[in-house]
Amino acid sequence: MAARSGDKRGLEHLDEYEPKPAKHMRSLHDRMAERRLVVILEGATLETVKVGKTFELMNCDQHKNMIIKSGRDPGTIRPDIAHQCLLMLMDSPLNRAGLLQVYIHTERNALIEINPQTRIPRTFNRFCGLMVQLLHKLSVRAADGSQRLLRMIKNPVSDHLPPGCPRIATSFTSGEAVCSRSVVPEEGPAAVVIGAFAHGAVNVDYTEKTVSISNYPLSAALTCAKMCSAFEEQDLPRDQTLQRRVDALVVLGDVIQAVSQHVLELRHGDAPAVTALRHRADDALREPRWQPLLGNGRSRRLCFGLIPGATNRSPYKIRNIGYKQQ
Repeated sequence: MAARSGDKRGLEHLDEYEPKPAKHMRSLHDRMAERRLVVILEGATLETVKVGKTFELMNCDQHKNMIIKSGRDPGTIRPDIAHQCLLMLMDSPLNRAGLLQVYIHTERNALIEINPQTRIPRTFNRFCGLMVQLLHKLSVRAADGSQRLLRMIKNPVSDHLPPGCPRIATSFTSGEAVCSRSVVPEEGPAAVVIGAFAHGAVNVDYTEKTVSISNYPLSAALTCAKMCSAFEEQDLPRDQTLQRRVDALVVLGDVIQAVSQHVLELRHGDAPAVTALRHRADDALREPRWQPLLGNGRSRRLCFGLIPGATNRSPYKIRNIGYKQQ
């Protein structure tokens, strides 16, 4: 039955009714400009080889003879490097906070996008099976089939990078080493290219500059770790529990210093010094900054093991220290 034109439908007739605001979809430019770190693993050797009736991921350990017959160096076929890098990147706090995006650009010019929610297999054999499935089916879905965890995307890499972001390549041979923190911009996204191969330097045309972050050659996985740590120090909040423990350790240092100043007097039998030490240590242990460090028995035993004459039974009692009468 059709309603009359004068009738109000739904909840509009209620005085407290407020229409919901319209949902505005974020533009692609806004999403691309979000603060995040984009890591491109460049030159990864991910290719399949047919063994019998099945396909396997080519690697230098299991397919050495095939690689030599094809005229290639077995030492350059290292898919385990990409595996190590992905394990480090996907398990990093930066990725868990939603501030990391990873791409793999293979030696065969295949571009792979890694979903941040992907859990990389821990063993190399399972990783090989996953890569074979990806290279043949072009995508890998979750167990429930709701989303794609790995997928092949179109080249070039620059089309998938945030517009205007700094594009930095890492290489030991680039010159003087710089701090990894100076590489990360204070605002906006950043793209870092890391070589996922055994030997050589990154040579791509979509980066602005090449930097070295160490005076020594680093593995690809360690380079990923250092870049993620540099980004985390700027964007992720510091652990408040860790900060409280650091503050408590500062107080602990004051107590130990006070004890060391009175050790000589205690040994010579100065009874007032014993009382002064007891009161000073008791006052220091009562400070609020000291309490987080005494939250569990293990920390308490650790702290009082560093204080001569202190007992771990109670944080507010200092036992008598024996001294000799002259």
